[in-house]
Amino acid sequence: MRLRVLILTVLAVLVTGLGPPAPAEADAAPQTSVQGAAVEWAPWIAYTAGTIVTYNGVQYRCLVNHTSLPGWEPPNNTAMWESLLPTAPANPRVTGVTAGSVSLAWDASTGTVTGYRVYEGGTQRAQVTATTLTATFSGLGKCETHNYTIKAYNAYGESVGGYVSATTLGCVRVPWDPATAYTAGTVVIYDGVVYQCQLSHTSMPGWEPPNASPLWKAVRAWELAVAYAAGTVVTYNGFIYQALQNHTSAPAGRPDAEPSLWQRVPHSDDVDPSFPANLRVTGTTLSSVSLAWDASTDNVRLAGYEVYRNAALVTTVTGTGYTDSGLTPSTAYTYMLRARDSSGNRSAASWLTATTAPVAPGQPGNPWATATATGITLNWSTAGGVVAGYRVYEGATQRAQVTATTLTATLAGLSPCETRKYTIKAYNVSGESPGRDLSAITTGCTGPNPNPAKLPGAPYLSMGVTSPSYVPAIMGTTGVKSFTMAFIQSAGGNCSPAWDGARPLTGGPDAAAISAITSRGGRVEISFGGPYGNKLGPNCSTPTAYANAVQQVISVFGPAVTVVDFDMEDIEWGDYLVQDLILNALKIVKTRNPNVKISVTIPTLKTGLHVQGLRLVNQAKALGVPIDVYTIMAYDFGGKDMYQDTVNASEGLKSTLKSVFGWSDAEAYAHMGISGMNTMSNRGEPTTPAMWTQIRDWARVKGLARLSFWAVHREPSGWPFSKITADF
Repeated sequence: MRLRVLILTVLAVLVTGLGPPAPAEADAAPQTSVQGAAVEWAPWIAYTAGTIVTYNGVQYRCLVNHTSLPGWEPPNNTAMWESLLPTAPANPRVTGVTAGSVSLAWDASTGTVTGYRVYEGGTQRAQVTATTLTATFSGLGKCETHNYTIKAYNAYGESVGGYVSATTLGCVRVPWDPATAYTAGTVVIYDGVVYQCQLSHTSMPGWEPPNASPLWKAVRAWELAVAYAAGTVVTYNGFIYQALQNHTSAPAGRPDAEPSLWQRVPHSDDVDPSFPANLRVTGTTLSSVSLAWDASTDNVRLAGYEVYRNAALVTTVTGTGYTDSGLTPSTAYTYMLRARDSSGNRSAASWLTATTAPVAPGQPGNPWATATATGITLNWSTAGGVVAGYRVYEGATQRAQVTATTLTATLAGLSPCETRKYTIKAYNVSGESPGRDLSAITTGCTGPNPNPAKLPGAPYLSMGVTSPSYVPAIMGTTGVKSFTMAFIQSAGGNCSPAWDGARPLTGGPDAAAISAITSRGGRVEISFGGPYGNKLGPNCSTPTAYANAVQQVISVFGPAVTVVDFDMEDIEWGDYLVQDLILNALKIVKTRNPNVKISVTIPTLKTGLHVQGLRLVNQAKALGVPIDVYTIMAYDFGGKDMYQDTVNASEGLKSTLKSVFGWSDAEAYAHMGISGMNTMSNRGEPTTPAMWTQIRDWARVKGLARLSFWAVHREPSGWPFSKITADF
């Protein structure tokens, strides 16, 4: 509190001009009293009332005796100083405009006023007495914007200015062009937007209105409850208007409804461009539509063409074509095209609907083939998606092309006993589908077989886990002509055959599958036994009873059966009494069916046969069993490199056969077979299509008699292992 009292006391002393005693060091610069003459204001000076000073070019009169301090400059301390200049004229305004004149008014300034001066830029345009608060300027041009500054003056100088802008009437909308002289106030339209010139200038490229804000200002739309001065330019419902008199806008005073307040700004060019004829589609892709049209003409200058998609403006172009991109496939779009001139006039619209291209179709389904001695007929089912047609290739050469509704093609002029490989693809404007491969052989084959013991590749097919309906697709896609049907086992623990011990020989899915195979020129191997289940071996009391069960199956399916395979695992392999019963039964089967080949399929090690397998081969020799093919199951044996391990196991079997039967390498290979397991074995051994191709090629070169794998139902998409096996 004491500090506050002290501060107030000091200030009061300073104001009275008495001041405290100057310190000793201030003697060299004593305070000065200024009277009368106008000198520059300075701090730490004692001023008496009535003193006149100059500060920043303006003269001030002291109102109160005081000693000046920093921060007490005259314009900042109106309690101690008054300006000798009048105040700025208040409320400068436009009171009227014509096509050649502007009338201004303002409110009187305070202070001593000798008169008023009106400037435009740095040029004085008028000077009037202190009692005259208006000025009119005539001889102006149409649609000119003039910026005025109004100042009061007296013997001490001029006041701060009051500013007002006015635009004369008679505006006409003109196009914007480069290298053109524009005066302030000129109204132009550019890219559909109305602009008004702010500074007179000659335009240049790059100074387009949206790029040159100091030179141009976009014209605002008319609004309610806004005070408009005469000459103001606005837009309303697509048209341009200029205010005729000062007013505040109201609903009844809309520009299009009150001609006493607004007049419409006309075009300098009111002629529309000609109609852009012959709008057309020149191309489509999945995501684009390309358009073209004939050129329009205009009486002044054509600015370009507006392209609309589904009622929305997409772009403006100057040429006679446009590609609309980023679209959705198989979608219809409606386009509208209008020509536009430099004044913003638009032509009548041209319309067109275009549809983007569809995605490429899906694969053709379920191919199969029939053959004669001189031709092959291919068949397939419909591909998915939009299909224009189908093409048939042999290698890279196109052999046939048919319509979308034709699902067959005949390739004629072939020779007997020719193997052909074809690829069928669906196509449309966007391209071709993935192909469906199909192999077929013309009929009429004659002459000796270079390897009579060789059997066609026959993958295992089990109706316990798949359906007969897949057979046409598998055969058509892969070219496989033979399957190993699995498995015949004991029905109810008796010496009676049934599929998997449960399904009847006829009337079920297995018989239906065999019928589908044979109807497409295929044959079957029927496999007895399997890895698990109730086998015939331990349930038949004698070799004859077992042979009778086998014969029942052969008799049911007749010529379709070219091979009977005996998958000897579990008890049929490990129990030597059961093993011998089966071996003796096979002698009877061969005697009854000399044209049916007998295959025995047994487990193996990576280096050759197990003890049980060695025993089986030696016993077959001792008993005189006419086994045509010894097939090893080359999996579930700890394999790492399944190709090399399969080769090693096969070479071990070859050594055993040579040793037991005294055969040559070629004779041993001709009695050997390989059964693999596609993708991943029960013990996690991977076999890829590439590995299986190596195994097949090795078996083919060595002249092996049989190639199979377990099983079709474990195939990846497209049945690649079956395709590879078909080429064995």
